[in-house]
Amino acid sequence: MELITFLDSLLNLGSDWEVNRVEVVEDDVFIHVDYKRKFWVDTKTGESLSIYDLREERAWRHLGLLQYKTWIVCRVPRVKDSNKVRTIDTPWAKDLDPHTIWFEAWVIAILLATKNQTKTAILLRMGFNQVNRILHRAVQRGLAVRKLDGIEDLSIDEKSFRRGHYYVTILSDPENGRVLNVTENRTKEAALEAFTSTFNLSQLDQIKTISVDMWKASMNAGLTACPNAVLCHDKFHLIQHMNKAVDQVRRQETKTTEDLKGTRYIWLKDHASLTDYQREKYQAIKDINYQTAIAWRIKENLRDCIPLCGEKSAIAFLQWLGEAKQSKLKPVIKVAEMFTQHLHGIINDLIKNKSNAMAERLNGKIQEIKLSAKGYRTFEKFKSAILFFNGKLDLIPQGSW
Repeated sequence: MELITFLDSLLNLGSDWEVNRVEVVEDDVFIHVDYKRKFWVDTKTGESLSIYDLREERAWRHLGLLQYKTWIVCRVPRVKDSNKVRTIDTPWAKDLDPHTIWFEAWVIAILLATKNQTKTAILLRMGFNQVNRILHRAVQRGLAVRKLDGIEDLSIDEKSFRRGHYYVTILSDPENGRVLNVTENRTKEAALEAFTSTFNLSQLDQIKTISVDMWKASMNAGLTACPNAVLCHDKFHLIQHMNKAVDQVRRQETKTTEDLKGTRYIWLKDHASLTDYQREKYQAIKDINYQTAIAWRIKENLRDCIPLCGEKSAIAFLQWLGEAKQSKLKPVIKVAEMFTQHLHGIINDLIKNKSNAMAERLNGKIQEIKLSAKGYRTFEKFKSAILFFNGKLDLIPQGSW
């Protein structure tokens, strides 16, 4: 009897419910609960209804007791009103859930810690599909109560979904470091859907800046969806394009220059991160007038433009653009011409000092999720995982903690 009283106190299900017995079967503890009243009060209508009958016995997975898997077992009462016979609400579960709200909250907490559905399922001794359903439902619950008012800056980027040309479009809130939406493909239609299915027309009108790479589909979608916004081409992508140009110059020159073989990362890495061998190699060849070294210096000059503030940064960039076009290095000139075509968005970014760095960090976190799961078979599962781990949603079921 003392054990039953103890468990009754721990569960704290309210005065209408009580523990009547406990049984242990191998690694499972079953806590049997009864409804004490002969009537039930509908909290929505205030109507008092007599108990009609009891449903067949069923069990809900609950937080573990010591080393045992623990279950709440009950024959839940049904009542009959003027319309139909229906099952009363229980304080431990919603609808037809196979587990309690406290257990669901615990699964969510373990998921956030492990960032892996398979590991969570193993740790909690449950099925992967059960974990996945909890994850998906937590996302839907979080999206339903998410607040989006007051957002003025957005970032949009794309991410590889699986091998081949399979991409998703990711819309994020750089101010709060959260993913807002994920749509399949990287077409204009996909990007437009990301905007319009996230915000209403009034909210879209309030958007002032959109940080975006130079992918035409994303740019066009942003301007269509957010008529009062300006595009900002992030500094990260400028350096990314110049790194590719430097590597193209290196690959061409390596065909005739032995010294440049095996030096790829010397020209692409931050020099503070070079290994001792790479630093020695760089010192040996940096003053030789190789085309690769010239392209690298042009890229570093671009990097020097970025930390400058406002108009100074924009003026320095325009001067850099002239230098790059006169370099006589085709890959560098090609990048400079592309920058010229997107000059308005680049200048906007330099003056307003907007950054897609948060979007890139989110992109890295999404890659971790993808690698941890060894890929996702369906887009919907990938989307739910992204929003679960990076959406900063209110995931915990109400009343669980």
